[in-house]
Amino acid sequence: TLLAAIGPDCLTATGIVCQSCRDVCPEAAITFAPARVPKPQLRLDSCSGCGACIPICPSAAIGLIERSLIEQRQLERGQAA
Repeated sequence: TLLAAIGPDCLTATGIVCQSCRDVCPEAAITFAPARVPKPQLRLDSCSGCGACIPICPSAAIGLIERSLIEQRQLERGQAA
């Protein structure tokens, strides 16, 4: 199953507030916790892999990858899948 993955080129990594991906996600799978520059969080259980977030991203930081790779990365970072 393919899911969205948000890479290091996300504008929020450089201190720019952007939530375009959240605004177009039909599944509400991308959320932002309140912060000075909120960082995107992907809810794996909600992402359908539709790709609506890809063309809207101004820094081309979003792509689709296999669910198993995302889960593996989260385990390596000590995050729950």
